[in-house]
Amino acid sequence: MPRAEYSGRYGDSQSDSGCAAGVPGPAPVSICVGGVQPRSSWRATLGAALAAELEPQLHDGTLLSDREHRAAENAAGEPIASAIIGSPQNGHKGLHRPDFALVRGDGDKVIAVEVELTLKSRTRLERILRGYLRNQNVAVVRYHADPPIAESVRRAARAVGADAMLELAPLPSTGVTRNRTRL
Repeated sequence: MPRAEYSGRYGDSQSDSGCAAGVPGPAPVSICVGGVQPRSSWRATLGAALAAELEPQLHDGTLLSDREHRAAENAAGEPIASAIIGSPQNGHKGLHRPDFALVRGDGDKVIAVEVELTLKSRTRLERILRGYLRNQNVAVVRYHADPPIAESVRRAARAVGADAMLELAPLPSTGVTRNRTRL
């Protein structure tokens, strides 16, 4: 877990003034969380917004985050909603895990949910979609993406025969403007 580094500690005169390195004056406190990039915070925001949209639709099912899904697959000893993309190495299959997995209450079929923010190569998309076809647990693969990326996913699904299991949906609304400026 990344450790947050603060420009001052609670109770320090530096944090009382809101300035780093003892520079006097009213400036905001800078908080830097190690390893978190603006892109990953945007992804986390979209993931939270999508989870909030999906949760009321569950009825008798369960929404698993990528970490919960990984833990469930490790406990089960087999893929639940992952794309099977490689041959077994050291007793483990090569897997591509979706951002979320919607598991029905009866545990019969699952929906793999992908949040696609960047365009992947045609070869990579086709390999992932073929992997979803290999996993007999997956009934639907739902990609949330902007239109140009969604069209690339649609073409890749058509090329590998996965178009029947594909659903395309817009990215969730976060109420936050995406900043595309690199820091």
